[in-house]
Amino acid sequence: MAIILPQQRKKQSYLSLFFLILIILIFVVIWQAYRAQIKVKNSTEVIPQFPKVEINYAVLESAALRGLQLFEEIKPLEGSSGRENPFLPY
Repeated sequence: MAIILPQQRKKQSYLSLFFLILIILIFVVIWQAYRAQIKVKNSTEVIPQFPKVEINYAVLESAALRGLQLFEEIKPLEGSSGRENPFLPY
């Protein structure tokens, strides 16, 4: 038969109480999540419909858009463009 000291018995009672509260807390959280899912399933809210989007293609033919100019073509670099491995220290 094991000898249990009063300090060990007190520690065991605190741990037992802690685990009991933890189990009750987990149960309550799971129960609340389950109730929330039931409320969502039984919901009869009407989802609002988005308005129909119409695109005005006449804007693409406007004078302001025709006045835009293209960028010049970027020429490739001449000569070396840096170190072979830039992550090596100098």
